[in-house]
Order: sequence, then structure tokens, then C-alpha cells
Amino acid sequence: PAELDSPKDKLWRKLKKEPLVPIGCLLTCGALIVASNHLRKGNRDAFNRSLRWRIYFQGLTVVAAAGGAWYYG
Repeated sequence: PAELDSPKDKLWRKLKKEPLVPIGCLLTCGALIVASNHLRKGNRDAFNRSLRWRIYFQGLTVVAAAGGAWYYG
């Protein structure tokens, strides 16, 4: 039963059930890291482009989480 799973087993089960959510989280964090590097270097155009990508990835992650919640009940 799911109640007796270890936290590690529960994490893997959820990752297999909805793989788009953690992928979206990683992409969002990656875009934020890239944006911070561009900010540090003073490249404004690349910084703004990276922040736009972060918004897109974050939006897709929210849609994936909501879709998974709706689909799996």
C-alpha cells in the first residue's frame, strides 16, 4: 500500500506519475540561473530573454501540475 512507502519510494512514484512537473521545475531553475549569470555580466538583453524563458517554463510547470491533478483526481 502507498501508506507504507518510504519517502524515497513515494518520491519515485510521484516522479513516474507526473514527470513533466519536475522537468519543468528544473527548466525554470535553469533559466533563472542563466538569467542571474547574464545580470552579473551586464548583458541586459540576454538577461531579459532568460527571464522570459523562466516565465514560460514556470507557466508550463503550473499547467502540467494542474493537468496532473485534474487527470489523477
